[in-house]
Amino acid sequence: MPTPTTSFPTLDIRKVGIDAWSQAFKDNFAALQLQDQKAKEEGKLVGRYVEEGVADGAAYYVVVAEMGPTVRIRRASGLGDEYSVSYWGDEALIERLYAVSKIEWRDTYTTWAKKVNSEKK
Repeated sequence: MPTPTTSFPTLDIRKVGIDAWSQAFKDNFAALQLQDQKAKEEGKLVGRYVEEGVADGAAYYVVVAEMGPTVRIRRASGLGDEYSVSYWGDEALIERLYAVSKIEWRDTYTTWAKKVNSEKK
């Protein structure tokens, strides 16, 4: 797999207006999710994203390389708030097991939420 995308295009809200600006972030997040889904389907960790809670939102990091018991993650930009985890910065090596546990939790929660929402209809 080529190096995953971590930098998504951003727009200047003063030039495009709130609607186009907001839509750009939605499109960028959809592209991140598509990249994540493709990596998942291929059984690869590279290309998946780790979501880490920060302040009133989340920071998103993409796994860009596996290195034995660790993985290299890079902060994804162009997704809105541009949060980063203070002790990770823009790029870091983290424990592979931590990344896998965060990704597996997200996958499990997403599956559960879809099931619950479909039962409500």
